Amino acid sequence: MKHFFYGTFREFLAVNKRLEHKHIREDGGCRICNLGEESIRHALFECSQANRIWRERKFKGIIDEIPVEAPRKLLKWVFETVGLEKMEKFISIASAIWTRTNQKVVGRKEMNTQILVHSFLKMLGVYHIYASHVLDAPMAKSPLSFDKRYPLP
Repeated sequence: MKHFFYGTFREFLAVNKRLEHKHIREDGGCRICNLGEESIRHALFECSQANRIWRERKFKGIIDEIPVEAPRKLLKWVFETVGLEKMEKFISIASAIWTRTNQKVVGRKEMNTQILVHSFLKMLGVYHIYASHVLDAPMAKSPLSFDKRYPLP
């Protein structure tokens, strides 16, 4: 998910608009809904498939208010609006939407979007449980290692 967040923040995601600009695709249209140019904003929020997922989650009001800005400013706005805990869920859902979009565009077997979103959110929950055990464990305060130059993660 860090890669996805970085790619979104730096506007590096391979959306059709960007691929058309680099002469990789012939047109920059959305291949999911066929209703507009596929920018990062469109792929994650405005596309009919993405919009449906956001509305089914607890981000319905946020999606309606998202300002039309570059992804970097947009993510900052979302963070300031929802806070850290919901921001993690927001990024997880956006990452699931992006994964589903890529599966369809590349021609891979498509997973059910709801299952994919649920899986990403479950992965986030499992990570928090793992992190709480590791960070609260006595070994986490003084990490052991096989070699003092290479401490265990």
